Amino acid sequence: MRRQDSWRTGAGHGEDTARCCDAEDLLDSLSEVVFRTDAEGRWTYLNRAWTTLTGFDIATSLRARFLDYVHPDEVEYTATLFMSAVAGGADHCHHETRYRTRDGSYRRVQIRATVVRDTAGAVVGNIGTILDVTAARRDEKTIREHAALLELVSAGVPAGELPVGVAVYDADLRLWRGSPLIDEIAGVPQLVGDRLAQLTERLSPAGSHQRSLDGEWGMIAAALRTHHTQVGDLDLRGEHGLARSMRITVIPWLRGGEEMLALVFTDISDLRRAEREARTLCQRAERGRAWLAASAEITT
Repeated sequence: MRRQDSWRTGAGHGEDTARCCDAEDLLDSLSEVVFRTDAEGRWTYLNRAWTTLTGFDIATSLRARFLDYVHPDEVEYTATLFMSAVAGGADHCHHETRYRTRDGSYRRVQIRATVVRDTAGAVVGNIGTILDVTAARRDEKTIREHAALLELVSAGVPAGELPVGVAVYDADLRLWRGSPLIDEIAGVPQLVGDRLAQLTERLSPAGSHQRSLDGEWGMIAAALRTHHTQVGDLDLRGEHGLARSMRITVIPWLRGGEEMLALVFTDISDLRRAEREARTLCQRAERGRAWLAASAEITT
C-alpha cells in the first residue's frame, strides 16, 4: 500500500525514490506504531504496526482523528494534555492511554509525540510512536499482588486462608506448601513432596505468543536463571480433558538461604470466555454493517 506522499521526499526521482522505499520498509519492520498527524490530529501516516496493534486497516484509518481511537473515559484527559503541551510551547508529549481495537477491546499504549511547527511557530502536525504496554502493565500489577501473597506465606498464614492458588516448591522442585485452591484448580490433590513436573505436564501455553512453564526456555527456568518474576497465561488440562485458562506467576524466592519457587494461579477462564464472546459479537456487527452497505449500493 502506498503512503501519503508528504511523508516521502523526492518520490519518483530514481535514487531518492529507492531511499524512500527503503525507509518505508524499515518503518514497516518496526514493532511499534510510527505515526504522523496534521494540525487537526488526523492521521496522515501509519506504519504496518498500526494494523498489528489495533486490527484496523491503514487505508481506512488515514484521515481519521487520533482521538477517535482513545477510550471514551480518557478522551478529555488526552486532549487536555496535548493542548496544554502545545499552548505551553512544549515540543514533546508523553503519556499513556487506552486505544480501541477492531474487536471492541482496548489496549493500553504509551504515546511519545513530537509537535511539528512551521517557520512561524504554528503547529502543523505531530510525529511520534505508539507502544503497546498492555502486558507490561498487567504483569506489574500481578507481580505486586502476588508479592504480597508471598509475604503471607512467609508469615506462616494457614494455607486454607490464602485467597488464591499458591504452591511453593523447594530447591528440588518438590511441593513444600500449597493452598487448598491448588487442588481445586488442578482437579487432583497436590501432596507435599509431589514433583512440580506432575503439574507442568498438564499445562500448555494459551497462545502462540505465550511461553511454556517448563523446558529450557520456559517460565520456571527463566525465573531461576534471572531471579526475576515471570508471568504467563496457560491452559490447564483437567482430569477429564476439560481445559481451564490460568494466569500463572512464577516467583523465585529465598527462604533461609534456600532457593524456593512459588507459583501463583489465577483462574481467568471466565475472562477468556468473555473475550471470545466480545470478538464474536464484533465480527457479527462488522458483517451486519457490510451487508447494510452492500444493500444500500444495490438499492441506489
